Amino acid sequence: MPDAPAVETAWRRWMAQHNITQSTMALGQNHDILHTADAGRDAATPYPVANLSQAVTAMCMNDILAGSE
Repeated sequence: MPDAPAVETAWRRWMAQHNITQSTMALGQNHDILHTADAGRDAATPYPVANLSQAVTAMCMNDILAGSE
């Protein structure tokens, strides 16, 4: 199971570093939503997925994995 608090921490750190004030995230596995978080937007409201979503996910995972060494 993914470490939801670590993913959310990395996401919030990324937002702060890039002056992002509105965002939502959802962490899923096997077609189930495990964790949601919001910052300036409601995580329960659907929004169009931006092209950067995969890049942001990769950057957050890189931050998490770098801390696990």
